[in-house]
Amino acid sequence: MELESVRQQLQSTCQHIGGHFQLEESEGELHALIIQGNHWWHLLIADLELLHHQLEGIHRYGLH
Repeated sequence: MELESVRQQLQSTCQHIGGHFQLEESEGELHALIIQGNHWWHLLIADLELLHHQLEGIHRYGLH
């Protein structure tokens, strides 16, 4: 998985919803935490397709 692509997708989502993210790798797994106000999402990043699907849901949340 391309780490820079993951960072770009997370950054785009955070800009859209007015949040920020933390990204870390442990034991070969990538984890992201997106924080927006009192809301947060913890994502286990297994593949880019799943990440894209998860971020689409967060984008939709940002529209409300």
